[in-house]
Amino acid sequence: MKKLTVAAFIIASIGFTGAASAKITDSREESLIRICEALMSDKPIRLKRTMKKAGVTYKQVNEGLVCNGQSAMNFALLHNAEKNAGLLARKTSQDIDSLLAKR
Repeated sequence: MKKLTVAAFIIASIGFTGAASAKITDSREESLIRICEALMSDKPIRLKRTMKKAGVTYKQVNEGLVCNGQSAMNFALLHNAEKNAGLLARKTSQDIDSLLAKR
């Protein structure tokens, strides 16, 4: 599996840390990279476990995580991980069909 580079993602710090000026630690950064990797795996159980281990919610991932310049849901869809995109959509009450129509 391809490794995502450190520069491959950006976190909206308010969603994950609670303060705009807070710094992301190396371990936190690795956890978020693992979430991006789990998103593109199309294995919902892997995504659930990775998020639980990182201590983040679906809402936080959907609103604050950016993988390779894409939102979490768009990133999953870009990598044909429709199961994970669907899970994220269900957990955050979003309509995945509208995202699929835009593609």
